[in-house]
Amino acid sequence: MYGWIIKIRNRRFDKGLRHTARFFIPVICIGNLTVGGTGKTPHTEYLVKLLKDKFQLAILSRGYKRKTKGFVLADEYSSIELIGDEPLQIKRKFPDVTVAVHEKRKRGISRLLDLFPGTEVVLLDDAFQHRQVLPSLAILMMDYNRPIYKDRMLPLGNLREHADGIKRADIIIVSKCPKDLSQDKQAEIVRQLKLQAHQRVYFSSFAYSDIYACNGDKVLKAEELKNSACPVLAFCGIGSPQPFEKYVHDIDENAKLLKFSDHHNYSKKEVERMAQRFASIKQQGGILLTTEKDYYHIVHNDYFSELLPYTYYVKVKVEFLAGEEKFNQQIIDHVRTYSAEQRVPKKFAQFFARRRHYTRIRLGRSGQSD
Repeated sequence: MYGWIIKIRNRRFDKGLRHTARFFIPVICIGNLTVGGTGKTPHTEYLVKLLKDKFQLAILSRGYKRKTKGFVLADEYSSIELIGDEPLQIKRKFPDVTVAVHEKRKRGISRLLDLFPGTEVVLLDDAFQHRQVLPSLAILMMDYNRPIYKDRMLPLGNLREHADGIKRADIIIVSKCPKDLSQDKQAEIVRQLKLQAHQRVYFSSFAYSDIYACNGDKVLKAEELKNSACPVLAFCGIGSPQPFEKYVHDIDENAKLLKFSDHHNYSKKEVERMAQRFASIKQQGGILLTTEKDYYHIVHNDYFSELLPYTYYVKVKVEFLAGEEKFNQQIIDHVRTYSAEQRVPKKFAQFFARRRHYTRIRLGRSGQSD
C-alpha cells in the first residue's frame, strides 16, 4: 500500500501532472532512498568545505525531530529542539555558513534568498523525495552495507520509495565502503545499479579522527587509547552503526556498544542504566565513547551531567576510494556553469513574492525537465 502511494505520487510529477519549482541558482540535493544511516551529514560537510570559500553558500534542512515549525535560521544560540541535531552540528562546525530549516523546501529556499540575496548555491539536505523542488544536481547516497537493489519497501524493508527512484540522481555515492574494496566488487555494484549514461558513481569510506572530551579540551589518539588497554563502553543513536562499531572494537575488542534509534534523545532511565554498566569499568580508568552526532544530544542533557566528564566523542570525515578530484571538479563546474531559463516576469513576480526566485515547470515522462 505504501509503495503504491509513493509510486502514484512520483508518476504525477514525472508525467507533468504536478508542477515543480526550478530555482535560478544551483540547488544541490543530498538524499537517499533508504531510511537513515547512509552518511548524508559527513558528505554534506564535505561539500560545505569544498564550496564555502568559493561561493556564497546556504544550507537548508528539514530539521528532523525539532520541536519548532516553519522557517528557523540557525545561529550561535540554536539548539537541537530548535533546528535538529544534524543542522546544529553543521552550524557549530561552520559558524560562518548560513544554515536554516524548513519542512517546506520551496518556501525555505525562497526565504533564504530573500534574507541573503547574494546566495550563489544552496545545499538541500535529505530532500530526494521532496519533489516540489527540482534540484539542479541530485546526489543519492547508498550505504554499501544496505544496497538498494537488495532492499524492500517500508515496512518490510528500509526503502522510502522503489529502487527505480535512482533514475532521478545525477551522482550516486556508495558510502561506508571498506577501504580495500576491490575494483571487481565496485564494478559489480555499478552493474547492479543499472545506471543511465549521464549518471556517475563514486565510492567513499569513513575515517575517524582523534577522540575529543565532551567536557573540556582533552584530546586522545585512538592508537594511544588502544595501547593503554583502557576499557570502553560505547553508545550511539545513528542509523547505521556498523562502521562506528568496527572502530570501537579496533580500540577495545571487548568493548560493549549500546545501540539506540537514530536521532535519539536519551531519557533519565536510559542514562541511569548506562551509568550502572559504566560503573564496572569506571574504577579501571574506563571511558564512555560516542559519535559527534550523539554529542549534541548529551552535552546539554541534565541527566547526563554526571557521566559527561568520562565521555568522549569521535569525529568522522569522508574519504573517496578513488576519483575525489573528479568529483570535486564536477561539483564546482556545475555551480559555476549552471544557468536557469524561463525567469518569472517582473510584473508577475510582484504579486507572487515567493516566485521571484524560481519558475514553475512540468516534468516530462522521463522525470527530467522538458
